Amino acid sequence: MKKKTLKNTIVACTIAGMITLGGTASEAALGDRALYQGVNHSDVKELQQGLRKLNFFTHTKDTTYFGSITQTAVKKFQKANGLAVDGSFGPASVKVLKNKLNGNAQSKPVSNPPSPAGNVSNQLSYKRTLKQGSQGADVKQLQLVLKKLGHYRSSIDTSFGAGTKSAVMSFQRAQKISVDGIVGPSTVKTINNVLSGKIAAGKPSAQPNRNDSGKSTTINIINTAKRYLGSRYVFGGSSPSGFDCSGFTQYVYKQTGISIPRATTSQAGIGTTLSKSELEPGDLLIFSNTYKAGPSHAGIYIGNGQFIHAANARKGVTTDSINSAYYSSKFTSGRKVY
Repeated sequence: MKKKTLKNTIVACTIAGMITLGGTASEAALGDRALYQGVNHSDVKELQQGLRKLNFFTHTKDTTYFGSITQTAVKKFQKANGLAVDGSFGPASVKVLKNKLNGNAQSKPVSNPPSPAGNVSNQLSYKRTLKQGSQGADVKQLQLVLKKLGHYRSSIDTSFGAGTKSAVMSFQRAQKISVDGIVGPSTVKTINNVLSGKIAAGKPSAQPNRNDSGKSTTINIINTAKRYLGSRYVFGGSSPSGFDCSGFTQYVYKQTGISIPRATTSQAGIGTTLSKSELEPGDLLIFSNTYKAGPSHAGIYIGNGQFIHAANARKGVTTDSINSAYYSSKFTSGRKVY
């Protein structure tokens, strides 16, 4: 009699778990982590199955990968149930999904609790210090979190480059902690405290406009740069007798008391990252994939879509349009260095 009862109980629990995702085993799986685009985990397959039962996920095959199709289904589900529509599947969305699958029509849609972090539930795990040059999935997770907090504006990848460093520094400034662009235990703890709502999220800093002192420096930079128009191009050169691109930018800034690295690859990682629309006269410009892969050319923005640079052996130091077909396609970022 005991064996029969136990067997019936196991079968009943198994069926309930398959149909409703409401059993204890399912709760321990779906809901114990936030799911978002890019995640590859068995929980994703369970999520897809649940959304299919509610006619939100219509793809013919279940997978363990959270791609754009799954994200679209999650957003439709969130919108239909009064949840914050961010395409990520956290505790609030899990609770509503399970209520719907269990047929609890009386349950009200649950919204994520308001928090200054913008309803972000992802937490970072500290495994190593991340800094410029780091590579890996933990870098990608950092970028996703910083993007949701409003600090990261570049594309999501697994490389800790200049954009990631700038975003980290923006977060550190906003939270009034040590600003070094490096993600160690203290910065990870602060990020997680913001995500959990334990501390308020600081406002991402806007790109600062230059004050009167900065404008005076800008005039000096542009006048100094124009003084060398027509100077010859010399690969490896960094003086008026001959400049290459980064030698020219370093020399011009140095004349106005601003120190920047010599190589273009190093110049690409300094200051604050700027998009083309954020450029101001005097900003450093970085271009990539010109004569080699990666950051490979530099210039100085002088306003009205024009920049000055040591172009090549044929042109020497000259001005060009940043919006020309060639330079627009090679533009990587501006760098605010003063």
